[in-house]
Amino acid sequence: MRLFGVLPEDDLETLAASFSANFRELKDVNFIVVGATGFLGKWISTFLVFLQSNSMFSGTLTMVVRDPKKLNELIQSAKAEKCRVVFSDAISKESFSHLQESRTIIIFAATNTSSSGVEIQSGHNKGTFLAERIVAALPSVPITFVHLSSGGVYLPESRQLEKIPANFQAQTSTKDEYLSEKLALEHWKPPQNRKEPIILRNPRLFAFYGPGLQLDRHFAIAEFMRRGLETKTILIKGNPSNLRSYLYPTDAINQIFEQCLVSEPFYSQVGSCNPTSILSVAHVIAQEFGVEVEIPISTELSWDNYVPQDVPENEEKNFISGISLWSNWLKLGF
Repeated sequence: MRLFGVLPEDDLETLAASFSANFRELKDVNFIVVGATGFLGKWISTFLVFLQSNSMFSGTLTMVVRDPKKLNELIQSAKAEKCRVVFSDAISKESFSHLQESRTIIIFAATNTSSSGVEIQSGHNKGTFLAERIVAALPSVPITFVHLSSGGVYLPESRQLEKIPANFQAQTSTKDEYLSEKLALEHWKPPQNRKEPIILRNPRLFAFYGPGLQLDRHFAIAEFMRRGLETKTILIKGNPSNLRSYLYPTDAINQIFEQCLVSEPFYSQVGSCNPTSILSVAHVIAQEFGVEVEIPISTELSWDNYVPQDVPENEEKNFISGISLWSNWLKLGF
């Protein structure tokens, strides 16, 4: 498996073909990726650097991160005059002095999933505070702010449905730090005194899998992969019939880039159009690693589906081959 940065080069080549065909209007824009070392932030940043290195993207890329050292390997492949790493605690107008006089797209992917399930501690919302600082430092050009929100913001009753419609009611309050930040950013209003209007989009993201997804998070698929790597039996907790919407990163980026276009996207959720059960996921991973699947006897088999209704009906990466690619990537030590 050849890598570009730390991600599979074959996947980036597949994405590049899609970029040329569907996203030509993004070729010269300024991209600002906030949270560029996270799962999707890393994929998007690496892909844009890959496009730069192949002369397919002539815009600029600014990666806003908490720890710039995590991008040392990627930045070596980037074009210095078109790429910059910005420390999130040191944002100023100088941070964006390299931007071209063209449209700017902010992809805000900075909310840390490790805060999911953690009770709110801070006095102010970190997400809106960071968004305000970035927008205030930008020159007066057309801006599209694409906040990668979460399907987790819907009321808990949504999990009883086979598919969650995009207009299902969201929570009005929560003690969960991760969801609180997502909801605050969905309701955030940028300054109205700018010369150019800011287009706000809040696509709600569902479940993902593939290279780069952290195995130390509270995701069923992450636990299954971790146990498979350790050659342990895969345990299914809860109802094995519950459905998930697992989407490979390359398909996720295509859906996210749809949100970046000038025209309004015709869907507002990002996820797979091919839901699969937790049991099916467990069996695919068990077969990949040669381990068993165990379903502990339980009297509680509640419904807990997490599937979006409002997603495009596109051809997606085959789940079995995607798991195999992820497995091979993990075995390389990442």
